[in-house]
Amino acid sequence: QAGNWPLANYYYSEARNHIRWLIRINPNPKGPEGTPVDLKGIFDGIDTSSLADVKAAIDKKDGKAFAATYRLALESCYSCHKAVGRPYLKPMIPKTAPQPIINLDPGANWPQ
Repeated sequence: QAGNWPLANYYYSEARNHIRWLIRINPNPKGPEGTPVDLKGIFDGIDTSSLADVKAAIDKKDGKAFAATYRLALESCYSCHKAVGRPYLKPMIPKTAPQPIINLDPGANWPQ
């Protein structure tokens, strides 16, 4: 919302790297039926579709597209959570910002 696109890109990259690390540690967790789930296959599909759309919106600095693609990415993430038997992990768009240690204002002076 503040138009801090470099920070959005940073968080995007961090999220992708965390997911990739998770897949590396446990690539085939058991799903609800006890059979292995191909996390890499699921993530590859999400990474080349909804997450790629988020990245494109960030690169274009398009706030409207970002809001729509971010929502779709969360839906994609939730479908993966359900596939591995963790439907209780329900990502959502925050209603309020947490008290961060990072100033989200791209025009802020430092330190404040």
